[in-house]
Amino acid sequence: MSVALSRRCAAPSIKINAVKKANPFDKAFITDMMPHHQLAIDAATLELAHGSHPQLKDLAISIIKGQSREGGLMQAYLDLWYGGSMSPIGGMGH
Repeated sequence: MSVALSRRCAAPSIKINAVKKANPFDKAFITDMMPHHQLAIDAATLELAHGSHPQLKDLAISIIKGQSREGGLMQAYLDLWYGGSMSPIGGMGH
């Protein structure tokens, strides 16, 4: 695991208490979930590059596709409702 990825795993980006109190709640939910989705994509990309089990590589591909799709939706909602402010979630090509 890369140093940057291991640091992000050790310090979760979602601060539940802050999100519960956020106003608007929906914007806080989106902006806190997007890094979580990117972390899943990054970890799955590492599995594709370094893993040896075909079943986990298949799972990694599924994770990348799903998290990329959901991240794209969150970015679209953020842009539509709040004028954007985060970078799009990367996909398999990043």
